[in-house]
Amino acid sequence: MGKPMSRQTGYELAGSLTMLVGMGASLYIYFTSQDFADSLNDQLLAQSKPYDRALEVMGGKANLMAELFKRWFFDLWQGTHLAYTVAAITVLVSFCLFVAAHYLDSDPE
Repeated sequence: MGKPMSRQTGYELAGSLTMLVGMGASLYIYFTSQDFADSLNDQLLAQSKPYDRALEVMGGKANLMAELFKRWFFDLWQGTHLAYTVAAITVLVSFCLFVAAHYLDSDPE
């Protein structure tokens, strides 16, 4: 047959495939996504100062900060922000695979 693939080559191949598939998915999401709110009333309510003030009065600064974090986090998973999130995760995972491949021995045992 042939010489078996080393672990280092396997990790490099996995990193390359991860980068290819992840960036392809990210580009697909970017060009096909639409940025729009589910409900205009919900969007206006969530961005209003009276709403933020009511949150702060009921639960303090921690409640307001938790709500702002929740808005930011959920925004990462919608529209073009999702494409950026997928691209960032792809680069991180691919980088980890390439670093792991760098530290592995090139000779299979």
